[in-house]
Amino acid sequence: MAKLKDTVEYQDAIGSRDDAASAAAGASLIALQRQILDTVGVYEGGAVTAILGALNVAAATGAVGTNKTMMAYLKQLVTEGIARDAVIGAKNTAAATGAISDEKLLMAYIKQIVTESIARDGVIGLKDTAAATGAVTDEDLIMGYIKQLVTEGIARDGVIGLKDTAAATGAISDEKLLMAYIKQIVTEGIARDAVIGLKDTAAASGAVGDEKLLMAYAKQLVTEGIARDAVVGGLTDAASDTVDVSTIVMLLRQIVEAVNNGTGAAIGENLSLVDLLGAFDGGADPQGDIFQALGVDENNSIVDLLGAFDGDADPQGDIFQALGVDENNSVKDLIDIVLAAQLPKLAKKKVDYDGSSGNGQAGVVVPLFTVTGGVKLKLYAICTDDLIEGEGDGTTEVGIVGTTDALIATTTSAAIDEGEIWHDASPDAKVELESVATEYILGDGQNVIQTITTRNITDGTIEFCVEWTPLTADGDVTPVS
Repeated sequence: MAKLKDTVEYQDAIGSRDDAASAAAGASLIALQRQILDTVGVYEGGAVTAILGALNVAAATGAVGTNKTMMAYLKQLVTEGIARDAVIGAKNTAAATGAISDEKLLMAYIKQIVTESIARDGVIGLKDTAAATGAVTDEDLIMGYIKQLVTEGIARDGVIGLKDTAAATGAISDEKLLMAYIKQIVTEGIARDAVIGLKDTAAASGAVGDEKLLMAYAKQLVTEGIARDAVVGGLTDAASDTVDVSTIVMLLRQIVEAVNNGTGAAIGENLSLVDLLGAFDGGADPQGDIFQALGVDENNSIVDLLGAFDGDADPQGDIFQALGVDENNSVKDLIDIVLAAQLPKLAKKKVDYDGSSGNGQAGVVVPLFTVTGGVKLKLYAICTDDLIEGEGDGTTEVGIVGTTDALIATTTSAAIDEGEIWHDASPDAKVELESVATEYILGDGQNVIQTITTRNITDGTIEFCVEWTPLTADGDVTPVS
């Protein structure tokens, strides 16, 4: 009887084929089975194998899909994991060394990075590495040097100062910062520029004034000095009676020679001005003097000596009358007439080359001077800054249209250096005889030009100066602005 009871209870626990799916307490095994299969989406009559897959199912490949079993995915994971192990390596894979390659494993590279990082730490140092001091050594760490730079930089800031440090004033001291001194120098330099002027400050003219700059006065002195030198002449100038080009020294020598051919005793050489004019003694000086040679009485006044502008044939004679000067001219008129006739004139042109058209560009002339009427001239060219051109084989010359090398022969541009006097194809000296400047006669419209061939002249400066004399009434030379 007991066995029968056990059999019935066992059958109730298992349930029958007709039991519906249920997860309730006391549900049969078949009801629970149906509940599980419903939960995973397998209905009565379906096969669990269709989802899980069989043991011999092939491993999946590529991306996931709706037709692959779980076994296929598991085999894909295992297969690809094995392949990854061949790239990743194992925990005991040796550290790589040297450069990267296609044979080394990921674990080997990671161990190489860690190993080399440890070695670098021995060069770089740590955040608490002490700052280095003094000169560099083979023992100090990078962090030590960086801290040294920062520490010393802070100390230098205490000497250098900041951008907004105020400018220093007055004498130097041990308390002032470098930036303060620099600002003081700049500030005072600006103030000095307002007194000194610049290289291109125009020359002053006329009387002094409170508005003119030092550079302007300096240029005025040089300009007027050059003009005076051209009027006075040099002690070695020979006598000349060519009125329109002669210096005062040349004219004086000519007067002496003319007097020597007149009445009275001849005038000797190497005499002082007093010797030449005479001491108003009326005596027969061994060397002779101008007044004595003219037969001037020692008791004559200056008016008697120079003439009374009366045009008469005064018995004692006078210099102006002897020279045929109009009696209505004043002394100033006479001096102006002589100077205007005798002084050679100067025209100047400064060229600062920059490679632009008409200012250094190859194939384009640089206009220097415009010639009107007939003139006689000499050309001087002085380099004040080395000429620069790219290749070193470009050439230049000075002349007129049609004969572009008439005044200065074709010359390699780069050979013209600062301070040299350019007068021929081989500039090589800062001192030359005046005879190297050849005198030319130019007719109307024969303007002076510089021709640049082959290569641009991109930098440098030449100052051209023409000393000229008119040969016709309208003769003139003017620099091209």
